[in-house]
Amino acid sequence: MLSISFAAEQKLASMDVAAERMGAGSRELAKGNAAVADTAVFFAAYWNPGMLAFRKDLAAALHAEDRSLDRVGGSFGIEGGAGSRMGVGTSVLFREGNDDQEVLGYAGLGYRLNKANGIGISLSAVYENEYQSPLSFDLGWFKFWNEKWQSG
Repeated sequence: MLSISFAAEQKLASMDVAAERMGAGSRELAKGNAAVADTAVFFAAYWNPGMLAFRKDLAAALHAEDRSLDRVGGSFGIEGGAGSRMGVGTSVLFREGNDDQEVLGYAGLGYRLNKANGIGISLSAVYENEYQSPLSFDLGWFKFWNEKWQSG
């Protein structure tokens, strides 16, 4: 899967654009960074590691973007099932602009509790210019309510 997105943004005088978190995936960016409860979303290690529990096939995605204010970026990820109730995924995001470079790395693991519920954890680190952040983790939950409704 190869996706490319183009987005626009406005700069406010008091806004620090370099510290902005732009998200991952062109489909998700087009939805306004709303992707924590969408089963079609990729980069689950970034958005909600609980969704990894429902991955069955191995898949990879590559995403690139060009924004106003000289901001460019992209992401790459691999996700897949690991046994009958687990899934794993990893993603790397890159952002550059305004004399600032960021590389964000995520690795996640999801476990399906039953047919409708999954939980997950992802570990992440950020490298910005010459600063390396400490390792942090995110917990995720995902639930199918019915064919049309899910939450995360």
